[in-house]
Amino acid sequence: TITNDYQHLLVNSIANFFRLLSQGGGKIKVEILKILSNFAENPDMLKKLLGTQVPSSFSSLYNSYVESEILINALTLFEIIFDNLRAEVFNYREFNKGSLFYLCTTSGVCVKKIRALANHHDLLVKVKVIKLVNKF
Repeated sequence: TITNDYQHLLVNSIANFFRLLSQGGGKIKVEILKILSNFAENPDMLKKLLGTQVPSSFSSLYNSYVESEILINALTLFEIIFDNLRAEVFNYREFNKGSLFYLCTTSGVCVKKIRALANHHDLLVKVKVIKLVNKF
């Protein structure tokens, strides 16, 4: 999943990655977030990623009690998606409620949770959050 060359082979597995993300432990979450970040950087995969129905537990990755390593990777994923959403023009009607697209728009649940992390105890998380919030 590091290069774009073979990512298309995993397009039908994107929903499974989100299920693993909600059920797996710390190391699994970090690795899945890295994979999803790589997908988000690929323009051919971005729309498929954004259209994926994600478990409601996805937004819980953006809470202050989440391990800093997981949180930083979740924030990185969000930042890549958010930057690409600003660069591309997407029709809201293309996406269903409950899709990653709706969670990552400026009125989405994830944005509200990220704003709440501005006073996080970990300096790296705090810096990343401030950088993101300035983009909203």
